[in-house]
Amino acid sequence: MKKKGIVFVMVFMMLFLTSCKNGETEISGSTPTELHIVYSSYSGIPEDLEIVQDALNKILIEKINCTVNLEVYPSSNYDTQINLLLSGGDGIDLMTSGLNTRYHQIVSKKLVLPIDDLLEKYGKGIMDAVGDSLEAGRINGILYGVTGVPLTAAADTGFAVKNKILNELDINLQEVKTIEDVEIVLKKIKEKYPDMTPLIPSSSGRAYDDLSNYMWRSDEMESIEDGCIVDYETMTVSNLYESETFKKTVELLYRWNKEGLIMPNASTNSDTRGALLDGNQGVAYLTTSYSPTLSAKENLQLDVDIVELNQNKILGTSSFTNTQWMIPVKSKHPEEAMKFLNLLYTDEEVGNMLQYGIEGVHYVKTDKENVITYPEGQDVVNSRYYVKTPGITDININCYAIEPLPGDIYQKYQEFKNEFKPSPLLGFMADVSECKTETAAIANVIAQYHFNFMSGDYDTSMLNEMNEKLKDAGINKVIEVKQRQLNEWLEVNKNENQ
Repeated sequence: MKKKGIVFVMVFMMLFLTSCKNGETEISGSTPTELHIVYSSYSGIPEDLEIVQDALNKILIEKINCTVNLEVYPSSNYDTQINLLLSGGDGIDLMTSGLNTRYHQIVSKKLVLPIDDLLEKYGKGIMDAVGDSLEAGRINGILYGVTGVPLTAAADTGFAVKNKILNELDINLQEVKTIEDVEIVLKKIKEKYPDMTPLIPSSSGRAYDDLSNYMWRSDEMESIEDGCIVDYETMTVSNLYESETFKKTVELLYRWNKEGLIMPNASTNSDTRGALLDGNQGVAYLTTSYSPTLSAKENLQLDVDIVELNQNKILGTSSFTNTQWMIPVKSKHPEEAMKFLNLLYTDEEVGNMLQYGIEGVHYVKTDKENVITYPEGQDVVNSRYYVKTPGITDININCYAIEPLPGDIYQKYQEFKNEFKPSPLLGFMADVSECKTETAAIANVIAQYHFNFMSGDYDTSMLNEMNEKLKDAGINKVIEVKQRQLNEWLEVNKNENQ
């Protein structure tokens, strides 16, 4: 009996030791935990998503004894889908915020878990990889999310035009530095191609918001959500839709719409920029994502040339919080969710598969160090696994670069990022829990008007109507709350950039 007991203990210890990897203990042979993961995509749903998911799951079972069920939605209807899922009974284990599914609003509704303890136990790799950028996600000192854009947060407004058009019209895009220069190019295009829309939206569900962001930055202002904006000079919170900056933007877009320089009904556009360009529905776009890690890809993939417009290089909180990975309160497996997220940011095998697919099927290695390309006969247009997804792409420095990017692209990005100065608001995130009713009402008003303004459908006469509704919704209370919290935050942080 003693021998049997000794043998049993030895076998148990062998199983225990072989199942300990990276400080994580899994019981060998136990049923893998399935994680429900939801995120949005700017490039549509990859045809081979399920194939990649199956291959990924084989890796994940070995590494953390988990599998994933990846649920991906186009960015154009992500907000609707994620709200339905969060309000339903099914538990989501990991999700991203979106352009309109705002991080701070999700937190204020108590829909996601605080993650400081989970990060400390299972996310050391994330902490090392993301560093101080994590702090942008703190609300009242508590962290609820991990930025999904650590390697692309520093970005400028760029202007892109199809190379074919540039050559035909002999346009030197390097001379384009301002919005006035952009307009000159758009008018040249319209004169030559009267049946074509010169300027298309940068992505579905966004209209021409990129122009609005450029105008804020040019006027030394920063959006802090819920229709609120801060003037850097005075550090005063006010109503964005009452500002001269927004009024100028509306006037410009309305005129461009009347002159046929932008797409009619852009507020309801559901096509990606790639689809619009490929279908010759337009030839140019503005983008707020100009950076070494993104623009070189687009130049090749969309056959465009992109130039950086003159602007203030500011790195603000919203740069990091536009996309945040979060663990919903209904998650059945928060610890495993954090373990998976840690792999996504640190493990090259997991990162490469989610970003590029399966080697030999969706990409092949080149003779250049750390550089891959599409297999023969494939490209960004016909690839069955082309991904442009914040939170998945460009977050792991250990991953490959895809042609035409050089293998040291992330080092080049760091050099680009060093050109930016931190916003005086970097790290500030208002807690709107005391005015949830007002922020919900404000969101409804903004949804009713904002993208019509950003599409050039409404002139400035509609601003009075919108602002009256915003006041009825309680925006003055929200401004008061955010101003008080900003003042307190500035006092505590002794912000050196004021």
